[in-house]
Amino acid sequence: SAPETGQPWARMETTVLPAATGTPLGSYRRSEHVEEQEAFRENPPNVDADRLYYNTRRAREVTASINPLYAPDPLGADVQLQVGITGFATISRSLRFELLTGSTTTLLEDYELASMGEVVRTHSLPPASIDGPSTRVRVVSNPEGGSIYSFLNWLKISYDALFQVTNNRLDFQVGSEIGARPVEVTGFTDADLGLYEITNPRQPRLVQLGAANVVQDGTTWKLSVMPDQALGEERSFFAVGDASGSGLEE
Repeated sequence: SAPETGQPWARMETTVLPAATGTPLGSYRRSEHVEEQEAFRENPPNVDADRLYYNTRRAREVTASINPLYAPDPLGADVQLQVGITGFATISRSLRFELLTGSTTTLLEDYELASMGEVVRTHSLPPASIDGPSTRVRVVSNPEGGSIYSFLNWLKISYDALFQVTNNRLDFQVGSEIGARPVEVTGFTDADLGLYEITNPRQPRLVQLGAANVVQDGTTWKLSVMPDQALGEERSFFAVGDASGSGLEE
């Protein structure tokens, strides 16, 4: 992203981190916001209303994907899922909300939507409900078959995730606790690892890794670091394999 107003462009700062000692953290809390602008809504109720959604009002079903999921912790706390949806009119529409993960379908709820303003539906789910590489929210009329006359806008999900890479990459945070935070990120396909601190996304810092930070783990490699965290900090990082070729993503 561009620098803050009044600040010049500058080279990325560098820093170092020691390798992890003691028992590494088992998981971290991960949050995702998913929103696609695929369909245009005509005649919104007011000038401030959103015009772009996943679907048109005459759609018979709509799905929104969270892909990929980043190694959900099967022993973690409950998954929190929010769905933002808007009705076409104030006439009540009966909708069914489902979560589809692999071959498993979880009924979220049957809901009567009777609002032209955005409604946020919140669901608390067990970790097993997202045990897969990806998941989808599906909205259909209830009973199924008719047009839904509503607009799916966005999804938000929060879940405990293991420190395991997906597609040779992982962005993660180390919680809010103070002191040393030992972390081992597993599953890299090569030893060419890169690590960036993105606590302030406008001022990322390159973490210069040493031999102790890159550890062979059977046929794969793991990243070993131990950031120290002060009161009020919540440090975040982005780790990537094949760093010489892929580098820091936008």
